[in-house]
Amino acid sequence: MLETKLVTIKGQLARGEIKLSDALLIISRVLNRKISGKRLLWMNRELLGYLQEDLQSLLNESGLQFEKAHMPVPEYRFLAGVWGKPGQDGRILHLDTPRLKEKRIFCNIGIQQIETQLETLNRSKDVDNIFCMSFDAMTGAQFFCTAEEIERLYGSVSRRLIDFIDSVDL
Repeated sequence: MLETKLVTIKGQLARGEIKLSDALLIISRVLNRKISGKRLLWMNRELLGYLQEDLQSLLNESGLQFEKAHMPVPEYRFLAGVWGKPGQDGRILHLDTPRLKEKRIFCNIGIQQIETQLETLNRSKDVDNIFCMSFDAMTGAQFFCTAEEIERLYGSVSRRLIDFIDSVDL
């Protein structure tokens, strides 16, 4: 019965018949107490978002503390983009500030919030599909990435969940 449920969710996910957030929630509930909490932690973080202490661990020693404490560093969660400020004409004015030289940032928000953002971006067809991911209070700059970057992250989590289901031994 449990294996049938997992196979059903996997198929629905692969065909796009179920939201990724729903699949994460259902699978974590179904597998609760059946597999180690450490393996369930990944699903929780993907669903609800990564915690501040997760981010601090990621930034220390290139994520070595994060790997020891939790799981491998989720490289797929780094989004490519640019630091800038919105101009008067609605275009992004790129900043070339040494402090903001990084063109990738870690996306710590959960899949539920990502789904909401993607729905909003997909509804506004007349607007550039640009997403503001972060804000730098010191410079007033924002980190912008494209909807395609968010969709790439979403697809990556979906594929990883399918692989996770395949790896579950009951």
